[in-house]
Amino acid sequence: MTGSDDIDACWENYIRSIPAGAPIPAHFDAWPFGADGEDELADELAEVVMRGIKTATSSLLTSYEDEPRPIEQIGDHSVVLMSTGTPRCVIEMTEVRTLSFDQIDAAFAFDYGEGDRTLAWWREHLGDYYAKEAAACGRSFNGETQLVCKRFRIAHRCGG
Repeated sequence: MTGSDDIDACWENYIRSIPAGAPIPAHFDAWPFGADGEDELADELAEVVMRGIKTATSSLLTSYEDEPRPIEQIGDHSVVLMSTGTPRCVIEMTEVRTLSFDQIDAAFAFDYGEGDRTLAWWREHLGDYYAKEAAACGRSFNGETQLVCKRFRIAHRCGG
């Protein structure tokens, strides 16, 4: 597993790349996409982000309550990791909204960058994913289930 030194180096390189006078982010998170143990998915999604295809993601609102952790804000930064802990890029949140599952639109499904990028694909696959995640926490899932929907941009690519 790659150590935190690589993550710190990626972040420090990003900070050094920020033009003089621009605001410097105070902190960052580092994480792989997907749930624990989904190594193949984490690696696939990190690469789709790197190719500029995936520019949105979402999480169950209840996951923030269960951990507990704060909901991301516009301007927050994260280092996207491979399953091995290797940093791939720094992303910056450009939009954060709480919506019900049924409120997700075709544009968000497209920006999600997975499958065939249609709303039908997104609803089927993410519905199954979130239903399993909710059930694992003893919760129900339906069209009214609240999601934290985030759009992001690549702010910095790590490594070579």
